[in-house]
Amino acid sequence: MEIQLESLPRELCQRMLASALLVMSLLALFLLNVYSPLSASAAFNTTQLPRPMSLEQMKSQYMELRESHGHFDGKPWNADVDLWSGKKHLIMRALSHWLETEAADKQQVLEVMGQPDTMITAGVEGFDELPEEVKKGEVLIYFWRSRHDYLYFSCREAMPCNANWWHAYE
Repeated sequence: MEIQLESLPRELCQRMLASALLVMSLLALFLLNVYSPLSASAAFNTTQLPRPMSLEQMKSQYMELRESHGHFDGKPWNADVDLWSGKKHLIMRALSHWLETEAADKQQVLEVMGQPDTMITAGVEGFDELPEEVKKGEVLIYFWRSRHDYLYFSCREAMPCNANWWHAYE
């Protein structure tokens, strides 16, 4: 039995055509999604990856970024210093990870990070707000986004310092 298109209502033909186009579009998107990572990985393998920074390069970049100001300092937004995973945040995370890996003491933290933006000890405002495990010595605080978010090192005598973050989560 042969169906004549002229015998079908025009609206039914338009719906069938629209459905066929939709199915073809979805198939094209599926194929693009499946084969796109393959082409990206081929390009990835042929490009040269950036070399990791040395400790000296990270320290230098951190000192530069430390002088930059942004939204949390009352200045215009600066993605390098204000953005989560911005340059300053990533450098500070990398330096703190390096210091913890090296089991760095207070002197080593100071050599790498420079003088803290503030230091808290028992009896100083803010000390009681810190977690109990931090309250055994001095706390060296390095601002990331002013007092809003910061990296701190809990240091006791010649013992390795522990790094942690304070985030306002606002």
